[in-house]
Amino acid sequence: MKPRQDIQILRAIAVSGVLLFHLNPGRFPSGFLGVDAFFVISGYLLTPSIEKVVTSEIGRLTGTLKSFYLRRFARLAPTLICVVFLFSMWMLLFGPLGEQRYAYIQGLTALINLANIEAFRLSQGSYFHPDPNGLLHTWSLSAEEQVFMIVPILLMILHKLFRLSFKRAVVFSLTLLSTFYFIVNFTLIFSTAPFPIGNRDFYYFSPFFRATEFLLGALLVIYSKRENSFSYRKSAILNVLLIATLLAPTSNKFLLPISIIFTLIILANSNGSGQTNSVYIALEKIGDASYSIYLLHLPIIYISKHIANELSLKSWTFALLVPIITLILGRVSYRFIEIPYKRKILNPAKDFKIVKYLSIVVLAILLMGSLRIGATKYYGISTPPTIAGTISCVEGNNVGLCGNLSNNQKKNFLLIGDSHAAALSEVFINEIAKNGGNPIVMFGRGCPLTAENYYLRDSKLTPCQEYVKKVRYFLEENRAILIVAQRSSQELWPNQGSIENEIEAIDLLSQISDKTIVISPNPEFKKGLSQGPTSSLWKLEGKTPKSQMMQASFSNLELLRKSLGHPKVLIFDSTRIFCSDQWCKFKQAGKYLYWDSNHLSREGAKLYQKFFSSLASKNDKTSAIGDNS
Repeated sequence: MKPRQDIQILRAIAVSGVLLFHLNPGRFPSGFLGVDAFFVISGYLLTPSIEKVVTSEIGRLTGTLKSFYLRRFARLAPTLICVVFLFSMWMLLFGPLGEQRYAYIQGLTALINLANIEAFRLSQGSYFHPDPNGLLHTWSLSAEEQVFMIVPILLMILHKLFRLSFKRAVVFSLTLLSTFYFIVNFTLIFSTAPFPIGNRDFYYFSPFFRATEFLLGALLVIYSKRENSFSYRKSAILNVLLIATLLAPTSNKFLLPISIIFTLIILANSNGSGQTNSVYIALEKIGDASYSIYLLHLPIIYISKHIANELSLKSWTFALLVPIITLILGRVSYRFIEIPYKRKILNPAKDFKIVKYLSIVVLAILLMGSLRIGATKYYGISTPPTIAGTISCVEGNNVGLCGNLSNNQKKNFLLIGDSHAAALSEVFINEIAKNGGNPIVMFGRGCPLTAENYYLRDSKLTPCQEYVKKVRYFLEENRAILIVAQRSSQELWPNQGSIENEIEAIDLLSQISDKTIVISPNPEFKKGLSQGPTSSLWKLEGKTPKSQMMQASFSNLELLRKSLGHPKVLIFDSTRIFCSDQWCKFKQAGKYLYWDSNHLSREGAKLYQKFFSSLASKNDKTSAIGDNS
């Protein structure tokens, strides 16, 4: 049966919102709500099939359940396997080596329907601050498959054991899950629970919240009456309003229910018949291929960004080409992979068995597992350094405090900064402690030091403000040598004013510390294909032109030297560790010194052993390796 045009148009709107969000989240911050629309649509479309399963007789239950899951497998698996396989092959041949582990583990978990758990882990608890990952979006497919497992079983228990009708079972399940969602998001009951249970963002990735959206679509099927359907003009107005919601210039919690309500109203009142209007036909074709487009769009954006940066393409060229390429390849995938293989699985030839397709899935899983192991073992790609010490985080917001805060007679050494300080913490603590010092580490991942945060003392502070307050209070109460490791790149801080704001904060902290040493940012890879292309896999040593490594970093430390005017402030130029006059190394003795484009690996952090050791040794050599401002 041909899909309804109105539903395909809804799918086109939803996938377009997600595509634009990932293409430019700053300009289209609400486009991610297209995923929520997809879950409502799925509930609306699949409820009749689920009702057939739930209400079937016990003797036929196994057959109907098997048929339901076979159709879901035929619909989703072939395209997913192809996309995961092709993107992983691209990563293997051309992808930045430090980011390969993300792709492989995300691809592996996508094939076993656990991508939402891995996406939550990789994004450090927030979908809007993910690590580089071209398969991050597969989390929604895993969440959807988990919903397909949870909802039929829950409804079956309510119908078979508690004798509820299918309608009442849906209403009860929706009420139960909605209540759970309300308790988690709007009360403090879960706030003291261990991470990730106590993290509200965890439920964004979980099937529990998604099942609520799915059951809203199911409820619509059960209670909607289609006699009074809207005209095309009214439906078009609602579609425009939904588009406006997905393209809203700001994202807030109120847009989520609004987008769901618009989706429900459109589904309930559209007449579903064909329309020859060219705009509707174009949207319908996009909607037909929406699944393939959704799967392909993020890998294409990821690959295109690296190629665009390598070729120095202008942003408007990138923004124009990516949607066109995505739509074309999405239609190709729909026509030659999605539809043909779905038919082959559901209508097999005499010599065809489903085990053949299952074996392909198993082989794909084994391949992803092998690539994952190879990325960290055979290729010598380093793992991120361990963040040493006892860490106390504020509700998973990546603001940490670790180290030895006991009051003893040893000299205190305090390392502060962002995730780059965290990367150095293991070596710092080991070397300072080995040489008789007392190492303390306070870091705020993604939290820049700013003069404004320095003066705040309010009890209701953001995690980043809380981090700066901890640093200030510690220095006011304890004598310590302060070491600052903060990323300060042209990419992160595009103007001199931002840098001067950070430097002012460092200057203020230096006035309450015994001595302050600023570690200059380590060289960064230019975003593109420069971080270990295929040829570097087989070489023990790896290097790249210094001019290229310094494109994302500041080419010299003049601004830092001029702005840090306090006599107790020293600068350690980290580029001398990695670079000569012409080259910077990113690999040494077969091990990569970076684990992404700018963060150091454990091997890279170990290059600072001599520096940290000299800080705590009795013969203080700081002035010999530092650059007195």
